[in-house]
Amino acid sequence: MLHLIREEKRFLVQARLQAMYLYKSGQEQDYAAIGKQVGYERHTVGKWFSLYDQQGLASSNPELNPVERFWRDMKDKAAFLNFKDEQELEDWITATTKNYSHEQIASLTGYQYIKNAMQQLIFDMESS
Repeated sequence: MLHLIREEKRFLVQARLQAMYLYKSGQEQDYAAIGKQVGYERHTVGKWFSLYDQQGLASSNPELNPVERFWRDMKDKAAFLNFKDEQELEDWITATTKNYSHEQIASLTGYQYIKNAMQQLIFDMESS
């Protein structure tokens, strides 16, 4: 699991994943100690965990909730459209989502590092 965290190129995502790993693995329970290891203040780490408790894996964070990339793509398509009412918007959403191929959806939502991290986490848990 740690090699996956180290391979992550985005520093903030790497820090959050490492913080979660330290906490969930039981290596650290103190936010100040976790913050020191990941390079952030304990208050920041506390905010991350508070958001995690409230929303799961940061519901609007595309790195942690891959469907957000799909919704962003939908929003980009709708950016300059005007709908006369909710029904027209709903019809457009239905038609547009049906036009996505499986490959397009997989491309928008398939973060390989999440798949790898989850597989490694499951393996680590089963091995303990």
